[in-house]
Amino acid sequence: MPLVTLTTFRTTHDANLAKAVLEDEGVPAFVADENVTSIAPYLSPMGVKLQVADGDVDRAEGILNRISGLDVAERTTASAERAIRHPEQCPHCGSPDVRSTRRLLGFLISAAFLFAVGVAVDQLVMMFYLTLAVCIFFLVASPYRCADCGHRW
Repeated sequence: MPLVTLTTFRTTHDANLAKAVLEDEGVPAFVADENVTSIAPYLSPMGVKLQVADGDVDRAEGILNRISGLDVAERTTASAERAIRHPEQCPHCGSPDVRSTRRLLGFLISAAFLFAVGVAVDQLVMMFYLTLAVCIFFLVASPYRCADCGHRW
């Protein structure tokens, strides 16, 4: 079978560590480094290639991803994207008519009103603190609302 370059490392030490891990898992691996200079024998200017047989590429990638923690990071990123994404249905009634609440618009209108009242009664410091309280209220307010049942979450 022909050899395929799986990845390239900066140092021969790193490539040999990865090779040892793959061979411990039963995947034969080879380190190809033609560019080692006598001045810096551990650092290759073109990189050190880790090669495996063509049929072992998927298994070797899985092993290297597992030891470097990439498979966990990929699952975490996917679950984080699902958590941030707009919900598809209401958790209370199951309706697909879910709407985002307009928290920023509500905060801006409230802040403008409080500022106007503060100027009118000459109490800007008190209105500043009230605006901070309103800001906290809008930060913790629920970002989604069901149009059918009115449930907020």
